[in-house]
Amino acid sequence: MIGLNELIKYTTMNNTDNCLEYAESKFLPTDAEAKVLMMEICKCDTAEAFKRLSTQKRDEYIKALGNSGISIRQLARISGISKGIVERVLKG
Repeated sequence: MIGLNELIKYTTMNNTDNCLEYAESKFLPTDAEAKVLMMEICKCDTAEAFKRLSTQKRDEYIKALGNSGISIRQLARISGISKGIVERVLKG
C-alpha cells in the first residue's frame, strides 16, 4: 500500500504524458476561403464550371483541394460534386 505523502509526491511530479491533450491544429478554411483556393488551384469560379471538368481533371483537382486542408463535406458543398464521389476520390 502507498502512503499519503508518496501519493502526493507522485501526483504532483512533472511528466511529459499526453493523455487528453490535443496538440495538432488543422487548417480549416471557411467556405469563402475554400472557394478562393478552388479558384487558385482549379481556375473554376463556380461549382457549375467545376462540374463541367473532365472526370480525370476533376479528380486531380479534388485531390489537390483535399490536400490543401478542405474537408470532404466542404469540398462537396463548394464544388457541387456529391460527397460520395469526393470521398471515393480522396480515399481511393
